Amino acid sequence: EQVVKVKKSLSALYGLATEFNLRNEEQVDRALQMGCQWFGMNQAHILEDDGNEIRVRNSSICKDEVSLQVKELSESAHLGMRLSLGGNCFGVLIFLGAEKKIATFDDTDLDLARLLCQWVETLFDKAESERLIALCSLAQLIE
Repeated sequence: EQVVKVKKSLSALYGLATEFNLRNEEQVDRALQMGCQWFGMNQAHILEDDGNEIRVRNSSICKDEVSLQVKELSESAHLGMRLSLGGNCFGVLIFLGAEKKIATFDDTDLDLARLLCQWVETLFDKAESERLIALCSLAQLIE
């Protein structure tokens, strides 16, 4: 059963990663929805910490249920992973469940969460590189 789960999950992620017609934001949104399905969660969020405040960068409500507030995190089932960019932590990828219970995640779940997290980091890194290239191009036009 675990092998089948891993194969389906990897196949879905590979399919998403090769959809070159999607913008980065669309790929991130789909990745959040995928994670919700994989882990049986209701919501997924990317929280970003700029040093002064924590803000929601991306969100996906995956099931038609009452939305949890992030402040209710301690009372809900959740799974979170640190996000890094350029070796520096910039936020967290978190999946939330509506049930007030303790969820158990096995090694396969944690490996899939790490893989999904790394892929999201790659998308943010790509977006940052594209932004810097655009800035450099603009600077050259101005000179």
